[in-house]
Amino acid sequence: MKRLSQLRNLVSSRLRRRSSSMKPVCPADQLPHELLAYVFSLATEDPAVNQLALLHITHVCARWRHVALAAQALWGRIVLAFPVSSQQLAYAAAYLVRSGAHPLDILWDLRDPSWDWDEDTHRFRWQEMQHVMRLFLPHFSRWRNVDLLSDTWAPIFTFLWYTKDVQSGPMLESVSLCRCNAYFAMPGQTFQPNSLRQPIKLFGGIDLPNLRKITLVGVHINWSQPSVLTGLTHLEFKYLASDVTPTVEQFQSIIEACPQLDYLSIYGRGPNITTDSPSQFSMLKLETLSFGFLDTTYAVQFFSRLYVPNLQKLELEDISTGVSPTGSVDASPFLHWFVSEAASDRVPFRQLQTLELQSIVSTKGDLHSFFGVFPAVLHLALIDMPEDALSLLVPPSSPDFQLQGGSLFPALQDLRCQDANPDILIEVVTSRAYIILSILYRRHLLNLHDILHLQLGHFLVYVLRTQA
Repeated sequence: MKRLSQLRNLVSSRLRRRSSSMKPVCPADQLPHELLAYVFSLATEDPAVNQLALLHITHVCARWRHVALAAQALWGRIVLAFPVSSQQLAYAAAYLVRSGAHPLDILWDLRDPSWDWDEDTHRFRWQEMQHVMRLFLPHFSRWRNVDLLSDTWAPIFTFLWYTKDVQSGPMLESVSLCRCNAYFAMPGQTFQPNSLRQPIKLFGGIDLPNLRKITLVGVHINWSQPSVLTGLTHLEFKYLASDVTPTVEQFQSIIEACPQLDYLSIYGRGPNITTDSPSQFSMLKLETLSFGFLDTTYAVQFFSRLYVPNLQKLELEDISTGVSPTGSVDASPFLHWFVSEAASDRVPFRQLQTLELQSIVSTKGDLHSFFGVFPAVLHLALIDMPEDALSLLVPPSSPDFQLQGGSLFPALQDLRCQDANPDILIEVVTSRAYIILSILYRRHLLNLHDILHLQLGHFLVYVLRTQA
């Protein structure tokens, strides 16, 4: 009996080992460490994935935790969102440790959806921002991309105050400081609050060799910065109060220090231009200019001083509807300037390839003259524009009409619309497609069978491209 019992135990043991070896293996367990880490990185690139989700990965199993903790890049993107709790700060602290020496991409979104527009009652004050800065500032040498979104000035002022004494930021590539309150861009509106009006140099004015992109929205800084605003390729000034904009001389110093600047965006006011400012703003590498205007007088003054011979893309928007209760302004004086300068080589309107217009209000005749300034446009966007603007794209109905002979935007390839009349849009698409196909047919480049197929395809492509 004893021997029989031993035999039974031996068989049972072997059966258990065999059963264990035949257990199904999870596909994820078969991935090499490097590939599993890459899968984690793809998951965390999704903006909808929060920091807590990445922490959950480390609690799935021992292997996942080991792989995640060893991949420093996974922990390099840190987000704080209002309301910033002690738990969020604790998670951020863990990320800072686990990211090791990897560059940091930081987003602080401190906007309160229920804010009542009173600076003194906002629930995120300078005291809360102080805790954030004390946590992140020791890692400044690893900052790569920093975005700070705030309703009020106090958090940004605290950011400027704490970073004014930094010594080196070798990894810093882009900075975005946004006070999300367009009201301060209204004509005559001065910077508030007065208690925090002291201008501070961005990062103390130190040399940041890899900084290429700066976005400044509703800020007040010391514009006399010899090093920080140097070597940029992307610069944005938006919704600055009229009394804290850079002078013409300061603006010139900035663009002269950025010879490779290829993107410039100004919404509201850029440099403080006066009637006795004959200066020319020369940007030889500039390819994209985005300009949002509140009044046409300043718009004309700014554009009259531009020298941008390589401009490829122009974006124009009337931003007055979102800033002033009086609504849109008549853009006609601004459009007249474009017509008068059509032959100028300072701004190559006739070589422009991309034109985007938003909320521009003017007469149909002025819009027609304005459109005629841009014969080489390939890509056109009309967003929240009057019906007259879109109807101008319908070519004349003459049977002998040749598209390249008299239509606006004869080289147009892409049309993007938003809030457009669908009937007018369909007429624009079908009429222009018909003219193109007719020309090809007359030149014996197409037969009737090809036209039937191409016309349908051309129409569908246009319709798809106009969905915004």
